[in-house]
Amino acid sequence: MIETRQQGAQPLVPQELGSGGGGGVVGEAVAVDLGGGRVIFALLSGPEGRSIYAMVPRVLNYPDLKPPLSRQFKLHEWQEAYDEAEDVKPFAVLRREDYPMLVSFGDLGNPKSVGAVNPDMVGVRRITLQVTDDPVTTGIEKRLGWLGAYPESRLDGVYRGDTGMPLARRLSNGDFRMEPI
Repeated sequence: MIETRQQGAQPLVPQELGSGGGGGVVGEAVAVDLGGGRVIFALLSGPEGRSIYAMVPRVLNYPDLKPPLSRQFKLHEWQEAYDEAEDVKPFAVLRREDYPMLVSFGDLGNPKSVGAVNPDMVGVRRITLQVTDDPVTTGIEKRLGWLGAYPESRLDGVYRGDTGMPLARRLSNGDFRMEPI
């Protein structure tokens, strides 16, 4: 389970829209055991580095959200949308553009062995989002013993990186686990 939360009085607005609002993600990447020692992780970020925090408000406006919220919410009304979603507990099948980044490791003990996973190549048929009261999951460090606290260096040990760099340089511990602020 991953939790997104609003902090302070500012409205919740997706980060890629330049929000000054406070909020974020608490939780950890979802690990899916494919058998044969292969595990994929659904990260706390999307393929372009978008946070799950920025994706949730879009999903709450999906027309096929079940049960639907009372109306479509505007950008400045995201706290209202979150409040209503807490009561309604909606469920949605994510659109492909809202999928989290999926990765696996050639060696779970070596963070530099990380590689992107194409959902189609591992048989992912759908990814869902469900608003729930269940507790946030913990324990990812049992699978990834090298996982440290956030903030930290990149998986390859270098702090700086950009999208033109190898995946291990672009990803960090914060893509796998975020703790309460």
